[in-house]
Amino acid sequence: MKDKLKGVIVPIGTPVDEEERVDEKGLRRLVRHLTDAGVHAILANGSMGGFAHLEDREQLRGVEIIVDEVQGRIPVVANVGENGTRRVQRMAREFERLAPDYLAILPPFYFMMTQRELRDFYRDVLDSVQTPSFVYNNPAATKLDLEFETICELGRHPNAAGVKDSKQDFEKWMRMVRHFRGTSFSVCIGTEFLAAPALAMGCDGVIAGLHNICPEIAVQLYRSVCEGDLIRADQLQQKLIDLFSIFRVGGIWGAFEVALRYLGICDKVTIKPFDSVSDAAIEEEILQILRSNLPRPADDDAR
Repeated sequence: MKDKLKGVIVPIGTPVDEEERVDEKGLRRLVRHLTDAGVHAILANGSMGGFAHLEDREQLRGVEIIVDEVQGRIPVVANVGENGTRRVQRMAREFERLAPDYLAILPPFYFMMTQRELRDFYRDVLDSVQTPSFVYNNPAATKLDLEFETICELGRHPNAAGVKDSKQDFEKWMRMVRHFRGTSFSVCIGTEFLAAPALAMGCDGVIAGLHNICPEIAVQLYRSVCEGDLIRADQLQQKLIDLFSIFRVGGIWGAFEVALRYLGICDKVTIKPFDSVSDAAIEEEILQILRSNLPRPADDDAR
């Protein structure tokens, strides 16, 4: 049994080229950007990785590159998002061949499901894989909300490693922390906005897309909570909230692309039907937010 996964777990973005294939050099730079900052794990092929936009072979290639670049220094979680149990099982087995440390499993999306159907789905998938796996609750994207009792039941499965819960339900998080305290099951939240209070309450980790561009801030926040410096943690939490405003200005993908270009990591993450930021005024507003909240990127000839 692996140790409980804790800390700042970044759902890494996926740099792409003009043909919408994985930009290997850019992805490796992004991995190094995160590991150099001291993040505790990387979640590959998640929502911020644009899995829903990528062809299957590019999803697999992205995970393969990340696992190779990390070289075992920190855990890698490979996310599986598909429709239908057999489709999920097939993709999960493909990812397992790449040897990530964990899988994360989204429920099928588009059609509604009962809690019983969700339990059966997860049991079937967990039974079919060898890799410890996270249950991924993201009702804003899937329309499906895993209830507390469902997560507790799934947490008893020997292959269940934890939960990523992106729904901002503090009472539910508190109940999960209490229920899984003293076990190897990780309770991780999926939002930047409540990182400090959730960690202070006892959640094990934070999995949030903004941390791609500010991993140092996220790591400092986590350490501050662990050290009991909640005033410092609150200050860092506000900085994350301020930085998140880039997405309100330029949209998720356009603003993310501007930020990664500002950091010297890659040129492109947008995939059709989404567009890059083309308005110079909007780009400048994004850059101003970045300049106000992030250290100036260092010149790095190795990039």
